[in-house]
Amino acid sequence: MPIDGCHRTFDELARVVLPAYMARMRESMASPTPMSDFAIKGRGPVALREQLGLPDDPRGCYVLLDGNKPVYVGISKHVIARLMEHVRGADHLTATLVYRVAAMRHPHGKTAANAMQDEDFKARFEEARGYLKGLNVAFIEIENPLELYLFEAYCALELDTSFDAGGWNSFETHQSRGVGGEYLKTSDSIESISRSHTGTEFGTRRPFLDTLRSTVKLTNVHRFAALSDTTDSAVVRSV
Repeated sequence: MPIDGCHRTFDELARVVLPAYMARMRESMASPTPMSDFAIKGRGPVALREQLGLPDDPRGCYVLLDGNKPVYVGISKHVIARLMEHVRGADHLTATLVYRVAAMRHPHGKTAANAMQDEDFKARFEEARGYLKGLNVAFIEIENPLELYLFEAYCALELDTSFDAGGWNSFETHQSRGVGGEYLKTSDSIESISRSHTGTEFGTRRPFLDTLRSTVKLTNVHRFAALSDTTDSAVVRSV
């Protein structure tokens, strides 16, 4: 049965659809938009859509770039509004990536809410906001929700935006205090992907792992070892 209107098989998605989206993303990455454009006071979503030649605010996937280096992959039902939140959000609930960067660079051992009441950490938060404003962004529209969730993980792996590689992506559902994360969005989506390949209807995790190994051309493909080595409901994550 189709999920969210997606009638494609997983094999078709992995071998044809996701690589096609990746090719489109690489084209977009060749001419990115400065994140500072989304931070200009008085410029709202309508003006930004007009600047970018968009009829509406698309559902899609975006890549943040530090120079030419991809450092983060995200998804949103409204990409323009989400990018504005990244650089205009007032706290850890809206500017979640800003908080993640600040907390990773300056671990504090507090809850996010308490950290945002600390003047020293708030200064680190603003430094992280400045860092995001200095990045560039590329994005593509992806209408189907399931294809969008799958592509987020595919793109992050293809571009290697993990912490170990100097990026900011993580798909952990639970993070320790003092370490920020957008897990309310990204990890829930990838956890559902992982779980969908653990039941009897889909067989074992091995076909999923083998398909990704054959389609995502990465040197460090062992990041997916958690899928085959654990017996419980695993979450795809860097290991």
